[in-house]
Amino acid sequence: MNQKKITLTASLLILVLMLSACTPVEKTYTDVRDKENKDRRIVTTQTADKELSETFEFKYAPSQWKLEDWPAEEAPNLFALVHREVEGCVMLPGTFGRGLPEGWKGFDGTFFSSRAAGRTVDVYDEENQHVMHVVGYEFGESKIPYIFELRYPGIEEFNDQCYKDAGTILATFWVPAYTPAEETEETAEDESVPATEEAAE
Repeated sequence: MNQKKITLTASLLILVLMLSACTPVEKTYTDVRDKENKDRRIVTTQTADKELSETFEFKYAPSQWKLEDWPAEEAPNLFALVHREVEGCVMLPGTFGRGLPEGWKGFDGTFFSSRAAGRTVDVYDEENQHVMHVVGYEFGESKIPYIFELRYPGIEEFNDQCYKDAGTILATFWVPAYTPAEETEETAEDESVPATEEAAE
């Protein structure tokens, strides 16, 4: 009798685990084709802090970037844009600011597009490798941060390509509640002075 109960309990437990594994994870974004440009897609989402964030949008080229669902410990907003050609080039839209590990350095700058201006931080690790470029925008009275974290491959020539391609995404960022709706094709320009290895030392 006890053996039957144990077997039944184990079977139910396995069934519950199987059902939970099959339960789809609720997406934190929508991803639709751009009606004005069939080569791009439009992502609508909020930041990882849903209680404070307004909805924001950006556009990307699926031929160049792959939109992937990621676990919260790797991407607080549960998704990432992964470059299809530059390995290690990853963008996290709407993420949290998490500070810098001990020994890492950040160099402040600015980023301007036709729709918004943001602050940037170029991040170097303890070996002075340029590992990250962060762009943050603030809107509204509460200064809600909208942060895009760009992770670099760690090789200078690939970093440059990663940064260039990410710029076309950042140029399309806007928050409908605060920024104009007119679409432009202008590419954003980073007016900050890039930190050099000499400056980082």
